[in-house]
Parts: sequence; C-alpha cells; structure tokens
Amino acid sequence: MGWGEDGDGDLLAVAEAEFDALLTGDQNFRYQPNLRRRDITLIILVARRNILATMAPLMPQVLALLPTVEPGHVYVIPTGDSLEP
Repeated sequence: MGWGEDGDGDLLAVAEAEFDALLTGDQNFRYQPNLRRRDITLIILVARRNILATMAPLMPQVLALLPTVEPGHVYVIPTGDSLEP
C-alpha cells in the first residue's frame, strides 16, 4: 500500500484511518507508546520467518480471533516453530 516509508507510529495512524486491525510480523510494534489510545487492533504474527509460507498457516487463527478483538489491544499469534520469547 506504499506505507513502507512511514515510521511505526505514522504507520499506525495511517492504518487506523482505514482499517480496524493491522496484521504484522514486526514484533517491535507491541512496544508502541499510547497503543491503548488508538482505535485499531494490532495482531502480531510470530513465525520463524516473515514470509507468506510461514505466516499463511496462521490465518485460521487470525480469522477466529477477529470477531473478538478490541481496539487498542495487541494480540500475538505464534506458530509452533516460532522463536517467540
């Protein structure tokens, strides 16, 4: 969508204007200041590699989670082989 050049905070503001949730493989997003004040949900996909082949299997979990998410919250969906701390 051409958002790659925005900083993380700017990306959240741009996404918030158009979407209810942002899916990302960037685990550092969970440390964004003032996330609770945002009107967007952040879903972090944790996989060994941030490529479609390792993240696609997480989509059923994402779809199941979406109806229950709340704005300003961060949800983490790890794969069984992820390196989640």
